[in-house]
Amino acid sequence: MTIKDKIKNFINEWKRRRFNKHLIKRYPFLKMEYVKNYDTTWYDNIPDGWKKISLVYFEKIRTILIQHNYLEYLKFSDVKEKWGSLRIYTYYPNCPGNEHNSWIADIDRLISRLEHDTWRLCVYCGKPAAYQTKGWISPVCKFCKESQEYVY
Repeated sequence: MTIKDKIKNFINEWKRRRFNKHLIKRYPFLKMEYVKNYDTTWYDNIPDGWKKISLVYFEKIRTILIQHNYLEYLKFSDVKEKWGSLRIYTYYPNCPGNEHNSWIADIDRLISRLEHDTWRLCVYCGKPAAYQTKGWISPVCKFCKESQEYVY
């Protein structure tokens, strides 16, 4: 690895940590409980094609949490791609009376809608998906399917 490559990697890591710090400040639920710094967040687990739509839904979730003054109560326990759509697993530690709060149901509905919407978007670029890969099921658009970069 050349010095130029090392500098480039250092700058890219610095930018990623800075972006992750911004994400966690705005969306505390993206912080991984076992990560002490800003090296990684739950957002890093989201495929590139679904990141843009995820941020739209995270903003809606944030709005609901702020309305009820519960921004710090929502936690993600896992975020992954599974069976061709995004899966987000949540919990609400130390939330007072969480079994009776309608805002939790609103957040769960938003997450379900996000999961459903990702099923129709290309996992690589975010355009409308026209195909499903075989084996590891992932929605892909025509361009990404025809691209030499991805093997099906």
